[in-house]
Amino acid sequence: MSGRDSAAKQAQYRIYTGAGAQLYPTSGYSPSVKLPYNAKHTIDATKFPFGSTTIYVETKDPSSTYLTPNPVSTLITRTNQAPLSDMKVVPSSVHKENATLSFDVTDAEKDSVQFKVSLNNVPIQPPSGDYSTLIKTPFSYTIQLRNKDMRVGNNTVTLTVMDDLGAVRTTSLTVKKVNDAVEFDQSDVRGQTLYARLTDPNGDMLRYQVRLNGKKIYPPDMDMTGLLNSPAYVNYKIPAEEVQFGNIHKVEIVAEDDLGMQSTWATNALIDYSGLMFTDENGAYYSTDIGEIIKLLDTGTVVAGNTTGTFKVYLKNTVGYAVKNVSLFVSQRDLDAVYEKVELSADEDPFIPRSTLEIPHLEYGERVPFYVRINTTRQAVGGGLFDIRVVGDPA
Repeated sequence: MSGRDSAAKQAQYRIYTGAGAQLYPTSGYSPSVKLPYNAKHTIDATKFPFGSTTIYVETKDPSSTYLTPNPVSTLITRTNQAPLSDMKVVPSSVHKENATLSFDVTDAEKDSVQFKVSLNNVPIQPPSGDYSTLIKTPFSYTIQLRNKDMRVGNNTVTLTVMDDLGAVRTTSLTVKKVNDAVEFDQSDVRGQTLYARLTDPNGDMLRYQVRLNGKKIYPPDMDMTGLLNSPAYVNYKIPAEEVQFGNIHKVEIVAEDDLGMQSTWATNALIDYSGLMFTDENGAYYSTDIGEIIKLLDTGTVVAGNTTGTFKVYLKNTVGYAVKNVSLFVSQRDLDAVYEKVELSADEDPFIPRSTLEIPHLEYGERVPFYVRINTTRQAVGGGLFDIRVVGDPA
């Protein structure tokens, strides 16, 4: 600073910004200085916001209020670039394994940087959700992403870095967790038995429960079975006390793999007695699958020395699988085996009397007819009940 006339040998000054912030002195004007005067001031960078700031120097005659018109000015720009991060996750697609997140952080101005990492918006490093301590740049960091913290589908990993001047940069990437639901194959209700093959495409262990009309019926003492290797097979006879035989029932298998993904197979099935069953031509049963009588085959009154008419009966396989070596035979019970003989025949005409009939093979759901009559002699005097029984082996 210098004066233009001999009277102006002293001056005062102040330095301030265009926003009105005073930089020197803290208030008012400087002490008087003799002219000419060279001034040098170091101003802390924190006094300036990021971006452009105009600095003004204003002078004043200490002996009056006269201010120098048009204060001199200069423009300064404060810069700060946000840190840069290069991140990757390996592998990018997982099933049960963990993944590793690694990232490199740099800063163009060599600022120290702090960071935080979240998985699906849940903090994982630091676990508190705050930033880490400041670290000198450049630096590298590695974090393990635990499989149990990921959900099936896309998972978003977010890295946020902030330098010591507050510049922030956020980057994200995706890691995919794959898990296929349990598949049902060969699933069916046959007779009173539920069959199924359960397979997990990923080879996971699995467990299941059986539901009937919305009620869990198996396993009886826990929510689901224990974990089983894939494939697992279901061969479950639905308890008779849970069934209204001859009616439609909703049958479900709810399966779950060892990662907790559930899938359901369901069907509306006609559940009927399970066994080698005797029926009439209309499909009505003569007895239950445990031999309880539903209705009798009424042969009417037979005069001694005569033979009854021929009665058509069906044998139906409702066991749930094919059977072989099927034998039908007569138990005479109240009837005399000589004078009141019950006879069987595979054909109605000609009726070839047999006490036993053999059927080599019977598929599930298949029914075959046979014929029954009673042949009496003049010595027949009793009458009463008789049984027809059947046995067979799984095919």
